[in-house]
Amino acid sequence: MEEGPRPDCTVADLHRHLLSEVATDKFPISRLKSDPSGRSSTTNPGGGAKLKQPGGFRRAFLRDEAEKRGVGLADMPISWLRDLKVDLRRLSRLGYFHNVFGMTFNEDSGQCQELQAGGTLGTVSTVLLLLKSFVGTGILFLPGAMSQGGWCFSGVLLFCVGLASAVCIRLLMECVDKTGSSSFAGIGRRAIGSAGDYAVQVSLVLSQFGTCIAYMIFIARLLSKLFGWSLAQVLLGQVIVLVPMNWIRKLEKLEFPTLVADALIIFGLGAAIMYFGEALHDGDRPEVPDFKPATCGLFIGTAVFTFEGIPYLLPIRASMQKPEQFARIFQPVFAFVLLFFLFFGLCGYLTYGDAVQPVVLENLPQNNALVTYVKVGYCGALVCSFPLVFLPAQRILELWTFGVTPKAVKKHQKNAFRTLVTCCCAAVALYGGAYFAEFLAYVGALCCAPLAVVYPPLFHVSLCATTWAQRIVDWTLVVAGVVVMAFVFYQTISGAGDG
Repeated sequence: MEEGPRPDCTVADLHRHLLSEVATDKFPISRLKSDPSGRSSTTNPGGGAKLKQPGGFRRAFLRDEAEKRGVGLADMPISWLRDLKVDLRRLSRLGYFHNVFGMTFNEDSGQCQELQAGGTLGTVSTVLLLLKSFVGTGILFLPGAMSQGGWCFSGVLLFCVGLASAVCIRLLMECVDKTGSSSFAGIGRRAIGSAGDYAVQVSLVLSQFGTCIAYMIFIARLLSKLFGWSLAQVLLGQVIVLVPMNWIRKLEKLEFPTLVADALIIFGLGAAIMYFGEALHDGDRPEVPDFKPATCGLFIGTAVFTFEGIPYLLPIRASMQKPEQFARIFQPVFAFVLLFFLFFGLCGYLTYGDAVQPVVLENLPQNNALVTYVKVGYCGALVCSFPLVFLPAQRILELWTFGVTPKAVKKHQKNAFRTLVTCCCAAVALYGGAYFAEFLAYVGALCCAPLAVVYPPLFHVSLCATTWAQRIVDWTLVVAGVVVMAFVFYQTISGAGDG
């Protein structure tokens, strides 16, 4: 008796058979091209309407056809069984509580636990999440920051910052393998005790709130110039809109707006690159200096701020089906991100020279409908993304302030606290709007630099370093990170004092 085909072979044969049907008798594409009447008379009557019904998409069709041919659910690819919305939710929920702090938060009990490894992310989903983690608002600050350092210095230094970040990420992943923890703070606790835990949490909270304030300044600058409003008026409007959004307990309610925000960010970056190309092609390229020693520290801080996605890497790795493949996926993605940062920053700076604004969208042509759509859309994207950045840090503050409390306990006090913190962010943005470049440098140097280039080697030397060479590399990175922080802080505060 002959052995029947294996389940995976059956699925593969079915897939090939369905594709052959599409290409031959069942869906005669060539006839549709030559005979428009064939669209309604010979093939798939009502096909367009069927796609609008539940189960009308390709994966549902494949699943139904497999069931008709006797293929069991256990033998089908998981992508045929999972709803498309599940894949979309992974993209929209990045930035949720555990994705930044490596914790899961129970809304009903108020307790949090470390995120456990083992998830469902495949290669494509991992790549998309990595790109989303790094390519955001920070890239729009690069052209303006390069005007503070000079094109040659800024290009070389941005590459060096990216290379140092990649090395530190590798050290951090070695710490994950050593400890089994997917929490940045948990690794710090295992490395140097409670001091490491608190240091990471404080840095994460400060960097998250710093990013929130940068969002508010960004929106205020664009809308004030677009509609002639004052910064105070735009910030007041933001508070009115953001306070109710920050009261939300379950961020699943923001899934669709978050996906729309991601699409708007991609659209904005594409439009900016298009205008860079037009300006470089049609106009005279302004002269730009190679190096500006008096203000180069501002660029260093902003460059570190641009790589703000590093805290997301641990939970992304923990959510993968095969976490051991993270390095193989991460390396080419990060290389692409670094090259894209260099391309975008240098193109923007070379296009506008020293006239480039801290937010490069401000340099795009005025009184242009597409530019207006880009600016308003980008502002809308940041409004939708604001709670995803604000709430993780806010919940840590609430744990520090109120302790572990169930969902219904002290709800009004927490809402009042969130309102107060939102207003404080707006107040800082009102003052910091006049010193936006300096503010970004502060956040990058004091909040992001420890997470990117100080804590990973510091924890690695305690947990993983076994040779003198490893210890020398670790301590060199730690010292270099501290020196960069001090230099950027000194030059920034000196420049602000002179201004």
